[in-house]
Amino acid sequence: MTKRYSPAPWRIDNEEAIRIRDASGTLATLTHLTRTGRRDPEEVAANARLIATAPELREQLRLTLASLFAAINLLEHDGKRVVASDRMFEQMLDDYQRTANAAREVLLKTEDH
Repeated sequence: MTKRYSPAPWRIDNEEAIRIRDASGTLATLTHLTRTGRRDPEEVAANARLIATAPELREQLRLTLASLFAAINLLEHDGKRVVASDRMFEQMLDDYQRTANAAREVLLKTEDH
């Protein structure tokens, strides 16, 4: 499948309006203005963080799903008895934990600090 979106990283540029940029320029602009007044600046900043993190969220979701499907397959076939060695089983568990931790880190980027 060909990517049809701008490549990561996307970054937030907070001037008079919040712009989401990649290496080529502005992808999106968020303003504090609405038809009825001003939007809460914290809400605009939270939206910007979520948009800027989209490529990382997508990639990490892909990796997390691959790990989860592997874990499910392993468990469906009686867990440890399917794996050739305890070392291999521990490596698989380490991979799942590393993937889960990376997913958590990307998700935290979308949250207010």
